[in-house]
Amino acid sequence: MASPSSISCVLRRQADSEFPDTSVSLIVIGSEIVSGLRRDAAVPLVTRFLARQGLALSEVLFVPDNPSALRRALNGTRVRLVLLTGGLGSTRDDLTRSFLARHSRKPLVSFPAVEQRIRRNVRQRGLKWTPRYDTFCRFPKTAVVGRNPLGLADPFFLRSGRRLFLALPGVPAELAAILDSRGFARLFRLLVPTPKTRRKTAVFGLAGLREAAFEDALLHLESIRRGQVSILPSREFLTVVTDDSAVKRAVRKRFRERIFTCTGETPAEAVVRTFSKEEKTIATAESCTGGALGKALTNVPGASRLFLGGVIAYDNEIKKRLLGVSSDILATHGAVSAEVALAMASGVRKRFHSDFGIGITGIAGPAGGSKEKPVGTVFLAVVSQRRRLVEHRRYRGNREEVRACAVDAALLLLLQALRER
Repeated sequence: MASPSSISCVLRRQADSEFPDTSVSLIVIGSEIVSGLRRDAAVPLVTRFLARQGLALSEVLFVPDNPSALRRALNGTRVRLVLLTGGLGSTRDDLTRSFLARHSRKPLVSFPAVEQRIRRNVRQRGLKWTPRYDTFCRFPKTAVVGRNPLGLADPFFLRSGRRLFLALPGVPAELAAILDSRGFARLFRLLVPTPKTRRKTAVFGLAGLREAAFEDALLHLESIRRGQVSILPSREFLTVVTDDSAVKRAVRKRFRERIFTCTGETPAEAVVRTFSKEEKTIATAESCTGGALGKALTNVPGASRLFLGGVIAYDNEIKKRLLGVSSDILATHGAVSAEVALAMASGVRKRFHSDFGIGITGIAGPAGGSKEKPVGTVFLAVVSQRRRLVEHRRYRGNREEVRACAVDAALLLLLQALRER
């Protein structure tokens, strides 16, 4: 196997002259995604990774596990840097490595160093080696192989004609681990061209801002008027993707208090980063979200530095016994109320001796609502030594959507409480 340094020099010299633009295409491979059986997770992960490298996606294509569909997708794009996710496993529908080998007219060969590492990985898992594992050791002959920190399907770069391909596994956890790896980021920057005209892309997260309000506030900027800035709305925050320096300055000046990330972090990642930096701790008390807030936090590496624990208080007796919510408050205001959310936040803070406590109570549906408190009603509260914040939300959507919105709102409320403390 040729060394990455020797191959990268060849790729870099060719790319300098043949990749004049910075457009990037992402092809998401998976019949289960195209059919709607599974949600895509690749687009946000790849978008955030590219933003850190100063790049942005120009198109996203979804194709089933079918060589003809993948061939049509490649023939239909004129982008020269193509990322592919999925299809790197060992089953018959995993076609990416064999397809790229045929497309580039490079034979699939075993890479001894990769095989040695995968054999060691298989032994450590207590598994017996079978011919199926050979698939993970084979790549197109001129590929440059990276490392998968969690799984066996390593990413690889491949030069084919005037294009540079990057094949990545589709398993969300493995994809995230690769894209978060410093070693992979260094390899990416080594192999992917860096035109002098490339501008750093910012991916802003703006809490509590609507798409129309954002655009109206910045209509004096040419990029906004021409629709050249990506504005992605969600229930609780707005994502803005831009490489325009004037827009970036305007966003930082006009919406400074609303910005929770400039790099495409999720609200949970922003909470882990900021609370860790400030050395503040969190405890959660959840009712309608059923532990989803704690799950969102603990999904982020490093959450143990700030997240002490939580209580899922679905039943009123649990609210009283574990969180100290009084019977009078429950009787007077009901379990879904601002008063109960505050009592839950205060109670969990005392129980865990945390700097911040957060309480969530609501009606996720489909049943349980009333005229005064319809399905989708949620109350959130954050309590610290100096602050007591409470907010009321009414969401539309199914049970899952209401719970997801409540989690995002809770995370953003935590960031607000920390900022205003």
